[in-house]
Amino acid sequence: MTPALPPSSQPDHASRGPALARRALPPLLFCLARIVVCGTLIGWLAPELLGPFRHDTPELTTPARLSKTLATATRTLDQELFSTLKKVAPGLRPFNPQERLETFQGVQWRSTRLELQLPASVSPEKVVGALQALSFDADWQVRLKPLWLEPLSPSIHITVRGYPTHLLTLHPALQPAEVPAASPRPRIAILIDDLGVDRSALEALWPLETPFSVAILPFTPYALELAERAYQRQKEILVHLPMEPLPRPDGERLEPPLGQLTLQMSLEEVKQKTRRAVLAVPYARGVNNHQGSAFTRDRTRMSAMLEVLLPEQLFFVDSRTIGDSIGLELARELGIPATGRQLFLDNDPEPDRIRQALERLKAVALKKGSALGIGHPYPTTLEVLRTWLPEAQQAGFDLVPVSSVTE
Repeated sequence: MTPALPPSSQPDHASRGPALARRALPPLLFCLARIVVCGTLIGWLAPELLGPFRHDTPELTTPARLSKTLATATRTLDQELFSTLKKVAPGLRPFNPQERLETFQGVQWRSTRLELQLPASVSPEKVVGALQALSFDADWQVRLKPLWLEPLSPSIHITVRGYPTHLLTLHPALQPAEVPAASPRPRIAILIDDLGVDRSALEALWPLETPFSVAILPFTPYALELAERAYQRQKEILVHLPMEPLPRPDGERLEPPLGQLTLQMSLEEVKQKTRRAVLAVPYARGVNNHQGSAFTRDRTRMSAMLEVLLPEQLFFVDSRTIGDSIGLELARELGIPATGRQLFLDNDPEPDRIRQALERLKAVALKKGSALGIGHPYPTTLEVLRTWLPEAQQAGFDLVPVSSVTE
């Protein structure tokens, strides 16, 4: 038989209960505090992190109704945004537009990505401020969020009910430090065209540190990358606009470049194609023709093309692929700054021939005060220019971007 314990040694459950509760209370309060903090953080961050993976409003709606609301909102947003942008930055130029139909859990909406090249007088902060001042239908719950992750090209995200509808990337204007002041010294402009097809030209160009301009074929594989890198290096950029050539003497028919302007197009088609080509080459300040021995003789269609350049404040360079081209004459009639090529530098890509062409270019500059030579991204051309350009500067010539020799 087990002996009974004395009263003092028996477990006192009644007295130990409060002590256990006191010891358990701090961890319990800590857990509750953590739950509250986590809930607050989730509630704060969810609108930014979840995006289209949640609805901004508590009421339930069908995907079809929500898709209809988003379609109405994006159309109105387009009008309000572009109206505001034109007011705050009259010289603003959009380029590289991209539209996509997005789908999530049965909801469909249109998203727009657009890059905006700001004029020198307009800062990104001014654009953001103007857009933030817009008032929209409260039911749409529009959010505009500037993202300053990239100081050179800040972005603005716009969402409707958490669904991303617009992404605007702003490109501030770079100061044209490469444009020299007026000088009595003869001026030479070098334009390298036919760019955008071959990626090797990207690296081959940059050792040429003296001022030169580049002409990029629109819709080519490396057009955007080349334009971005040229812009960061403060090189002047032109759209190398394909135009219909005369038939080849041997009768061979070559595949035309994308975006080529042809004599079969209506005047409205010519204008539309020109606008698309300009949008496809970011930061362009001018246009010159690629081929075009047939098209540049057609007054009506050349006029239609040039009329697109005037409101965009783009200059024109007549590459003069044929002697009776009327591009330069028409551009000046319309009041567009323009010039024409004096020499092709590398019709014969032998180094000695290229040097001879460059010496003839110097003679033209001495006689007329300025001269424009057009070359191509051939290895021999770039190698000759690498040594010739510094020599020309030392000989008393100013090397300038193409816009400096337009009139």
